[in-house]
Amino acid sequence: MVKSFWEKIPNDYLDINLGNFVIMPNHIHGIIFITRSLPSNIPHGAVGAGYQPALKINPALPEIIRKFKTYSSMEINKLRESPGVPVWQRNYTNMSSEMMRNSI
Repeated sequence: MVKSFWEKIPNDYLDINLGNFVIMPNHIHGIIFITRSLPSNIPHGAVGAGYQPALKINPALPEIIRKFKTYSSMEINKLRESPGVPVWQRNYTNMSSEMMRNSI
């Protein structure tokens, strides 16, 4: 279930690509690439419109993680019949691209 929510992340954002993802016994690891392929004068959270539901462009990482946690928690709790029970920790670790480049 968590994997399916992870794989849906790019469906909501125009400039997101997913890297490796692994589910551990009590947490997940995943890489999200925010490509910023759009002009830099478009603000964070701007919305693209058309005939499809609006897709967010230039999202901030915390927004992406918040949405992933919210919707996956709702489904997990629906399955467990435990509405409102926390599933995820409140924070997450953000390893920036600089840190990633230096660790390779």
